[in-house]
Amino acid sequence: MGNGGSANAHAAGPFYGIYSLQRSIDELDGFNAPDGVQQACIIYPFIPNDYWQQQLHVIKNNDLTIEEYDAELARIYGGILPIASQGCAYINGLVLQGEHTGKVVNLSFDHQLPTFTFEDNFLDWYERWLDEVISGKLSN
Repeated sequence: MGNGGSANAHAAGPFYGIYSLQRSIDELDGFNAPDGVQQACIIYPFIPNDYWQQQLHVIKNNDLTIEEYDAELARIYGGILPIASQGCAYINGLVLQGEHTGKVVNLSFDHQLPTFTFEDNFLDWYERWLDEVISGKLSN
């Protein structure tokens, strides 16, 4: 087990690299309430868009307090730890709670429909990236 890059840098990994543990925790503030990783994960593979839009309904209400908004983010993105940036508004998260524990999910700060990676777990996801880099299919 490692700790990603330094507090302000990324370690080797897909896209912009794997976050350090501190960076993952810092990302929770902007993406999910700090206690959100302890909650059940309601996101699952091939989640239907209509179900996803129902989950987002409350946060689209402009009358929420900051505390209410954070609680909704924790409910929606609960059980997921941000682990890497894909750039712009996209990140990779690691599911820590629930049926899909260990899987990597692609998320966006603008609440696009989440998609799971094809691999069964983090290690398989990371090894696929390594295999692609070693083969020369990827430049980084």
